[in-house]
Parts: sequence; structure tokens; C-alpha cells
Amino acid sequence: MLTGAFGLLVLAIAVVASQLHAAYFKGMQGAGLGLLLLLLLAACHFALRAYARLEERELRYRQLYATSREMEEKLRVSEQRLRLVTDNLPVLIAYVCKDERYRFANRLFNETYELDNAAGKTVAEIIGPAGYEQTRAHLQRSMAGESVYFERDVPQKNGARVEGVTYIPDRDAEGEVDGLFLMIEDITLRKQGEESM
Repeated sequence: MLTGAFGLLVLAIAVVASQLHAAYFKGMQGAGLGLLLLLLLAACHFALRAYARLEERELRYRQLYATSREMEEKLRVSEQRLRLVTDNLPVLIAYVCKDERYRFANRLFNETYELDNAAGKTVAEIIGPAGYEQTRAHLQRSMAGESVYFERDVPQKNGARVEGVTYIPDRDAEGEVDGLFLMIEDITLRKQGEESM
């Protein structure tokens, strides 16, 4: 479209210049005609420069778009790998934001708590009132910037499960806590072994 508009501009300048040239040779004289031709040439020069700048800008946008697409693809592949790794670890892994909502949870976390997807749900919703009561103080300490490990009992249909929970604060560039990473390990068998000794 830009090329067509520029072509029309050059054609219009050529038509005007030929008309002025013909009129000049029919007897019109004076510096006005020369000045007008000079202005037309200057306009053509500036139009060419503007067109070249637009072409450069469009090329830069295309390159930026291509780079952006490449980065998106790399990010997608990286997220896919991370998901593959976390989904195959024998521990529950999740990320909790400052508002105590899960942003991410691995497959084992969702399976253990019988969820389709923990993302968006609060800690209290998922672990229930009793579990939240055991957890709240540790959660607050970690949100204040402290790495925390504690153990909690989780009631189940066939007895209680004992979980070893680790909270690790996630800090932003300024050092403020944005949320926390959590890792939960089922330590029921180990605890039963300790008790039987």
C-alpha cells in the first residue's frame, strides 16, 4: 500500500513538472517556475527519505515480531520441561502467592488432594480448616521471608497421613516476598517406623 501511494506521488510530481515544463517553453518565464520545480524535487527527496524510514521501521517490527515469537516458543518449551520434571517427582510441589492462592501445583499434588487443578484455590480451601489451623503460623512466617519446615497430620478415610512440609519464600528483584514454593513429602511410613522403635 505504501509503495502504491509513493508511486502515485511520483506520478503526480512528474505530471505537474511536465505541465510546467511545457508552459515554460510556451513563453512563461521567470524564477517562479524554477523555484516551483526545485520545491517539487525537494518534496520528492523528503518523500523518498520518509518512505525509506518507514520501510526500515517495518523491517525492524518484523524482526522484533520474529524474535518475540522465538522467545515465546522457547518459554513454552521451558515451561513444558519444567512441568514434565515436577509432574514426575515423588513429592508434592506447588507455588502459593501472597494472597494464599495456589498458582501452580504438580500432578501428584492434584492427585493427592483429589483436584483437577489447584491453581486459583486458597490454601484453606484445599487443606481444610483443621489443616489450615496447623499451617497458618508457618505460612505467615514464610511469607515474612523465613524458610520453614514443619510436620502436619492429614486425616484420611483409612487413618492419618503425616506430611513433612517445606516452605521457601520467593523474592522479587527488590527482595520483597511475592509468594512461596512448597514441597510436601509423605513421611507417614518413616514416622510409624520411628514410633515402633
